[in-house]
Amino acid sequence: MKSLICLFVLVVSSVLYSQVERVDSLIGLAKSAYLRYDSSDLEKLRSEFNELAYTGGNHNAAYYSALLGYKLLEMNMGNKSVFGNYYEATLKDVERLLEFDDIRADALVIKAAIYMMKIATNPISAVTLSPKIHQLLDEAQSIDPENPYSYVIRGMMKFNTPKMFGGSFEEALKNFSKATFLFENYRNLPAWGYAESLAWLGRTYVELEDIQSALFAYNRALNSEPEYGWIKHALIPEAEEKIKEYENE
Repeated sequence: MKSLICLFVLVVSSVLYSQVERVDSLIGLAKSAYLRYDSSDLEKLRSEFNELAYTGGNHNAAYYSALLGYKLLEMNMGNKSVFGNYYEATLKDVERLLEFDDIRADALVIKAAIYMMKIATNPISAVTLSPKIHQLLDEAQSIDPENPYSYVIRGMMKFNTPKMFGGSFEEALKNFSKATFLFENYRNLPAWGYAESLAWLGRTYVELEDIQSALFAYNRALNSEPEYGWIKHALIPEAEEKIKEYENE
């Protein structure tokens, strides 16, 4: 009987270890796909994370399934029907994620991010969704004050909200700076979070007309993630163009 129990424990342990290895491998692939802004690969990976979350009960897989749903919303803001499908599916993923106490703060942050994408495609929804977003972020930070991605999402809200409705590039800068500090010193979740926070930090410096600080932030991100396409192919050229404009004034 003891030998059967030991065999059962070994089999279960082996399966769980295999799942953890698979999830870790998928996270690396998801990071690469995000840095390349490859929505096709992200969709395939989201499906794999979803399967591991449902069949294996892996919380990390559940987190990345919801997170990739948010990123796919971001990449499909111009396609109303595709956006709508991802929106409902990703909210469903997040509701499942909220059942796990160990990652509840992360789930709240992703839910706030999903609502933020809804505002981007339907600005009138800001009337009802903006207060919900800040409530979600407040709750997340009350659970985990050092959750770096919560500061990224709050910073994005401050960055994208018109000044008359509470937006502020200065407040955005504080949040992105806090996020980069936390990513550097505490934990890097999501896997590309540090580089993403630096991208937004740089964008905010551009809005504040501090282009050298923006370029410094972008280069810090590229030192961490050399293949970050958004920074390489869009943000740095944009900043360099700003420098030329200022020189010609």
